[in-house]
This record gives sequence, structure tokens and C-alpha cells, in this order.
Amino acid sequence: MGVKNWGGNAFPTATGVSNGDNIKVYKASVYNITFNRVTGKYTFVDTNLVGYHTISIIGNSTPGGWDTDTPMTTTNGVNYNINGVSLVSGALKFRMGNDWATSWGGNYPSGNNSIGGNDIPIPNSSVYNITLNISTGAYTIRDIRETQIRQCGRTLRFLNEIIQCQPIAGATQYRFQVTDEANVVTVVTSGNFTFNPAAFTFDHPTNRGFNWAKNYIIRAAIYINGDWGAYGPSCTARTPNEPAALPTKLRSPGFVTKQ
Repeated sequence: MGVKNWGGNAFPTATGVSNGDNIKVYKASVYNITFNRVTGKYTFVDTNLVGYHTISIIGNSTPGGWDTDTPMTTTNGVNYNINGVSLVSGALKFRMGNDWATSWGGNYPSGNNSIGGNDIPIPNSSVYNITLNISTGAYTIRDIRETQIRQCGRTLRFLNEIIQCQPIAGATQYRFQVTDEANVVTVVTSGNFTFNPAAFTFDHPTNRGFNWAKNYIIRAAIYINGDWGAYGPSCTARTPNEPAALPTKLRSPGFVTKQ
């Protein structure tokens, strides 16, 4: 019987395949390793979780250009993110330890298994939320202007006009934050990119929906890939003035003329 081995292209956990790639270990440490030779699943558990890797973005689209890294944050040493970062049109890459020994690149706005990939083009100067999983190499770069409310800067036609933001591919929920002139905040979670203000409570528990002639500040966030993103830009929409009551006229009952 020949020698059999398994490998994989993800760390610290994945399903290995026979004669697969070498598993790249990103951090020198002491690990507890489990492997199931039936399913191929393997797991590396770092016994010293102090001192996570430093992961950053760098490039001429980032605040520091190609000379200074912009750090990302993590809570588990695998998933990294940076929210609300201002980027300009250009390109960027991810890298570890402020060094080019390990870097990630690829295409905009997302990619997988992207170690050593090309510079990622950033098409527009805007504000972005960025994520990177250093185990799989999967990343997302999302322009939060995509969640701009469509009614921005105008007066609604009706109190119950449907509020919409830009539909985002892959988003499974949308969260709308509505703030009125008295700074009362209401959060509405919807299964799609719209909501009807008549169906929710604003301003006061006894009121339903929007009120006449008021400004509302509305922001939207999306739930995608298992996480809520940051809210997009604030948007002000105004409800219409209350219509004047129309005069009421009484009519005499009609008479049937006999022929």
C-alpha cells in the first residue's frame, strides 16, 4: 500500500484532499491538531492566542498610499475588517505584518484564495467596509454608498411611500435606522431592500408611521456573509404637508320625473 497524504489551501480549518496542497501555517506557535481521515477535515487550534497577526491594507487608494499600512481589526485572529475607510480611485492589497512576504490580492469587489494575487482595483472615491478571512483568503470590499436611500433630499409623495435603498447582491436582510426631528430613533429590519413606514411605529408609541411635514434621517445597513455591515450615508427625507380639508357640499335628494 502506497503512502497516502492529505493537504489543503486553508488554515486553521478546512477539509483536506488526498495529495492536496501544503497547508500554510501563518503563525509560529504550538498547535493542537485534529484530523479525520474519513472526511478529510482538519483543525489547528493555537494554544497561545495572544498576539494575533497584524493585517492591513496598503495601496495608492488607501489613506497611507503604498508607503504606510492602514490596519484592520480582528476578534479571533482569522476574520479581519475595517469599516468606514475612505478610499480613492486606485488599487490596494492586503498584507500581513506590514511586509510583502504574505499578501492577498485579486478582483473587485470580492475574491477567494487570493494569496499573492494582483492589485485590487478600487473604481470610485468613496467610503468602504472591508473584510478579509486569512484562513480562506476570502475578502469583500463594499462601497457603503450602495446603501444610499433613494428618497434622499426630497419630499415624499405620501406618508406611506415605500422607502428603498439600493439592492445588494448576496444581502439577505436590510436594516433601516430612522431618526425624527426629536432624535427618536427607530430601527426596522426587513427581508428586502424596502419597507413601508406605515407598518412601523415612529415618534411616539401611539403613532403609526411617518407624520406630516417632518424631516426624517434614514440610513441603511445590510446583512451579508453572516455579518451586519456598517450603516451607509445619512439621508434626509421630508414628509408632505397635511392636505387642507376639502369643503363638503350637501345635495338634495334626486326626484324622479314621471313621464
